[in-house]
Amino acid sequence: MNKPMGPVVLGALLLLLAAACGGSATPTSALKLTPTPTSASALQPASPGEKLFVIKGCAACHGEMGQGSQIAPALPGHSETQVRRQVRAPMGLMPVFPPDRVSNQELAQIAAYITSLSGPHAHIAQVSPADAIAQHHWMALFALKDEAQDEAMHHISHIIDLVEGDHLARMRESLLTVESGNLHDAEHMVEEMLAGTASPGLDEREVHLRLAITSIKVDDPGDAAHHLEHYLDVVEGDSKEAGIGGKIMDLLGAGDLSEAEHHISELTEAISEEDHTEDDEEKHGTPQP
Repeated sequence: MNKPMGPVVLGALLLLLAAACGGSATPTSALKLTPTPTSASALQPASPGEKLFVIKGCAACHGEMGQGSQIAPALPGHSETQVRRQVRAPMGLMPVFPPDRVSNQELAQIAAYITSLSGPHAHIAQVSPADAIAQHHWMALFALKDEAQDEAMHHISHIIDLVEGDHLARMRESLLTVESGNLHDAEHMVEEMLAGTASPGLDEREVHLRLAITSIKVDDPGDAAHHLEHYLDVVEGDSKEAGIGGKIMDLLGAGDLSEAEHHISELTEAISEEDHTEDDEEKHGTPQP
């Protein structure tokens, strides 16, 4: 997660970036808010999750009822799993909120409150179409992992509005694949386009490594191993990277998630530096010995 995706309109405490849905390829400066969502607890004493939503600063960015603001999107319509994944392992520029800042119990209560909110997605402008495309890919992937079929279709539909050519054709295919209920294959289609087109310069290895880290952070070693397997498929001809990947797989199998995450982060940093070096050489020419 060390390679920036580009600036995105986010709040300091953006608990669920999945709600950030750019409505068109042309950015605007204004937030288009849908009607204020309501909560099951709106007319009742505040629940523990609603209190924490305010105490932890969520309401400062997202509004007291999670209706969104000019710096953060509305929150209704997302599962507890999606909330946990975005808080513990966010994509974009949202900071990580580890257990020492928001405990697992507090996060569960906040997530329960967020899932009690009702109302449609609010559409928030992105700084650039490229940022919108990349973010919708990540959010589509998170939704597919959570088997949230409608949510995945929502984000893929936004991608379709923003891309063209082969990317457009592949996204239309992925939408049909999701509609058919084949979420696993659709996930791989979205991953492929995220690496190849949606985020220029993002290495396919990085996509799988970053997704592996998000899975570790939400205590899902099985999914982390799944992405490591795909990473190993990509680096099959590189004995050094394959060796490191194999070591990480052993750590996951042994349940040593902390050490596995450490090695994945080191790999991601190395790939990012490698990509930056290649970009510099392309811009300035390969240095002569």
